[in-house]
Amino acid sequence: MDSSQLPDVSSLLVTEDNPARADLSGTDHERCAALHNYLVYYAWIFQGRSPATLLSSSKKYFTTYGAAAEALRPRLHPSVAAFLDAALLPVTETPEPFFLWAAAIPEPEELFDNYATHIFSEPEDSLGGKAGAGLYYHQECHQAVVFMSMIDFNFALPFREEPDLWHPLETIFSNWIELIHLGKIVASPTEAPSLFGSEKIGPWEWRPYSEAQVVTCIGAWDRLCNTIEGRISLLSPTNATVNRVEPEPLLTPDILDAALVPERCFARDFLTIASRPNFRYIAPGPAPPTHERIIPPVCIFTTRRGECEADLTMFSNAFLARSYDSAVLLRGPAGVYTELLDRYTYFESEEGFRLLIPYELEGDEWALISGARMSDGTSVVGGTTFELFQHGYKAFGGHYHRAQRLERLFDHWKKLVGDGVWSVGTDGVEGTIDTLKDADTTH
Repeated sequence: MDSSQLPDVSSLLVTEDNPARADLSGTDHERCAALHNYLVYYAWIFQGRSPATLLSSSKKYFTTYGAAAEALRPRLHPSVAAFLDAALLPVTETPEPFFLWAAAIPEPEELFDNYATHIFSEPEDSLGGKAGAGLYYHQECHQAVVFMSMIDFNFALPFREEPDLWHPLETIFSNWIELIHLGKIVASPTEAPSLFGSEKIGPWEWRPYSEAQVVTCIGAWDRLCNTIEGRISLLSPTNATVNRVEPEPLLTPDILDAALVPERCFARDFLTIASRPNFRYIAPGPAPPTHERIIPPVCIFTTRRGECEADLTMFSNAFLARSYDSAVLLRGPAGVYTELLDRYTYFESEEGFRLLIPYELEGDEWALISGARMSDGTSVVGGTTFELFQHGYKAFGGHYHRAQRLERLFDHWKKLVGDGVWSVGTDGVEGTIDTLKDADTTH
């Protein structure tokens, strides 16, 4: 299986420097079809099939469904019809899912979700997607979103109330391809076992983490540390280059061995590769760990000794024991933790984190400018102690409770330091864990 056999779509991927076009009256059907077909090629090739056989083994939407599909043309925007005319639909003995979060383009009788259209007062024939879950396309606005279940409807519908959660179709396809390039999602023959034994969805496998994610997280860590060190150097510029020593890792392998951290996992890879900074505090409260503070789940950054501990008995999923044999902590130091997870279950993410705080956030789902918020803009649940800096609803796909990537936390903290929201002293970022209570104030 050779990735060089895949079509080159590097110039079509949506990135910050290559955004989705905003000058079109419909969807960018050529770009979308090319990205869609890349995903088809990828699954086809990495199941051990020859790329040369794909075209002869594929049909298009209107040739597959004939008169039933043609009858829909008047209800389709021309750009959507053009996309369906170009998207490859492989014909296999056993139907295979198009992607982890999308089974296939629905058959004609299921192409429009008129139930959701009615419930959320959307224009007639505006919502394309199989009822219940999957990738949805809004024909009026030419934006798309992923619903993992009908529960997710309330996050992104009606469109007029949550337009920021919708994205061009090519942006979603690009995000999925990026996950493949990261090694977070991979395809292999359906009967082949997954890397860590988790159940696959057809040929698709969601991996707990990838080596590329370790690399990008360390890059975010370095950016955060460099920003803090830059602020420290402004306090005493004459000493900025003094006491530079060979960098050491945040923790050594023998310490992690003693803490029973698995040999191959995201936490070990990050902690043994990331360099320990020349200052102590990377945020108000959390500091790089010392060996006596490492506890399962892995405590990546802990608050200083003597600060309040946090209650671990009320967690809904992040630290809760998965079986009666699991070790259960009742209290522990506040700080940044990895999650307790089971690699055999769907959609676990070792690169995720939970910031455990020793007090409850109030949140305010009815207030527009106050209360702690998640990345999707919704309020944290009142009384929570572990949802700060979390994502919430995921418009590109993924379950609501999946933890945010540690890399994103570092980048956000870097911005808080760089923008002067958090002050820096000679020992690093100033303040205590109580500083994070500001998240519940007006913003």
